[in-house]
Amino acid sequence: MLRVLEENSPQQFSVAAQRATPAHNDCAEERSRNAQIISHLATFALMLDERGRLSTMDPRLAEWLGLAPEAWRGTPVWELPLFAKEPAAQSALMGAILEGERGRRTAQFETTINPAGAQPMPLLWHIGAVYDRHHRLSEFVLSAKDITGQEKVRRALARSNALLDSALNAGRLGVYEFYPATEDVFWSGTLRKIWGLDPSEQPTASTIFDLIHPDDRGAHFADLQRAMTPPGPGIHTMDLRFWHRPSQSYRWIHTDGEVTFRNGQPERIIGIVVDITDKRRSEEQREILIHELNHRVKNIFGILHGMVGMTARTSDTPDAMAEALRARISSMARAHDIIRPAITLEDVRRPSVDMRDLIEAVVRPHIGEQHTLTLDGAPFDLRAHGTTSLALLLHELTTNASKYGALCNDGVTQGQLAIGWRRQADRFKLHWTETGGPPVASVGSAGFGSKLIELTVRQNLKGTVDRRWSADGLTVHIDVPLKRVSA
Repeated sequence: MLRVLEENSPQQFSVAAQRATPAHNDCAEERSRNAQIISHLATFALMLDERGRLSTMDPRLAEWLGLAPEAWRGTPVWELPLFAKEPAAQSALMGAILEGERGRRTAQFETTINPAGAQPMPLLWHIGAVYDRHHRLSEFVLSAKDITGQEKVRRALARSNALLDSALNAGRLGVYEFYPATEDVFWSGTLRKIWGLDPSEQPTASTIFDLIHPDDRGAHFADLQRAMTPPGPGIHTMDLRFWHRPSQSYRWIHTDGEVTFRNGQPERIIGIVVDITDKRRSEEQREILIHELNHRVKNIFGILHGMVGMTARTSDTPDAMAEALRARISSMARAHDIIRPAITLEDVRRPSVDMRDLIEAVVRPHIGEQHTLTLDGAPFDLRAHGTTSLALLLHELTTNASKYGALCNDGVTQGQLAIGWRRQADRFKLHWTETGGPPVASVGSAGFGSKLIELTVRQNLKGTVDRRWSADGLTVHIDVPLKRVSA
């Protein structure tokens, strides 16, 4: 890095050097002695006259570079092979020499030489003006120091920093420093990305506090104060929400910071931050899933308990009871297969179940070649609990239709079944209409299927059911609160 220098072209300097007034020269012996002294203080040294022309070259440098010092004596230093391809070095040399008459101004710059048969050597050059006892410019000393060791350390540090940056980026970890006394804040680039800040935006304690969710500010401030107050833990760790500008939403982060103290006062907090939004959302979804499964299992057990008791009372033989229970449980299983991807998040593209899909799964298997099934309704997403209850409803209605109604398989009946559904304000309405079935017999006492339908609609879905028999067949109207079935 250049410490001094004005921009000067070789042409400008050549004119200036030709017009420079010759200064008083010291004796050759004194120059030789000075060169020897300098050679002990630096890796290489060159002596230049008051015009910046080479007067003495370090023999080691000449040997390393394969140069003949005598051949180059009197040559402007910026024209030496050392600097011929180093414009920054040429500028530094010209600027220092032109300023030589104005005071003891110096310059520093770096180059790399390539000695024959040896490794490249990085050098730190220093040029300074020398004045005689009358304060007149006498000559310049150009010395170089081998900085191979420093260069190795610098490269190792650069590699280490690059590796650290890569690790932080890969792990999406942000790093911060906070100085409580001055409220100075320093953030890594990754941390700016996490918070959604512009790379050029300088974060401050106040702006950060304003971005934190209002419900988390108190806990954040209290934990920070506790960590910074001796003999507190000196550790600041918590989860909190913040306003993410690019997405216009709140996101979650986890932060861990350690406080260092000086004379009993907090001097600095350094820590890391990681975005845990996805983790938090997964945890919230898991809690919802657990709650839904608990509710669903409890509901199924309740339905099975009532179904077993009612089937036992209406069945003539154990085999008949087993067959009826098996069919009803199979219907519940088919409904569960439909809603399982939704409640277990196996298919995130399908977070709910459509009413038409449920009907196809439960009713369609009972439709023979001689029967007609008509569906009429817009897409309607069902929640898990509503799907189970509606599956039982459809199963019971389908079973009755297969035994006594439009879906009867007596080889004669060519019945039609129409199922319609719609959403009306905050209600969900389902219509079941059978036509073309056997003549409707007189309605006696309600059987198990009818009782199960009543139980499902009134208790599970908190709705009403209206069944009507006519000469054409059975019509059922079901009306339930939308929130009981809608996803």
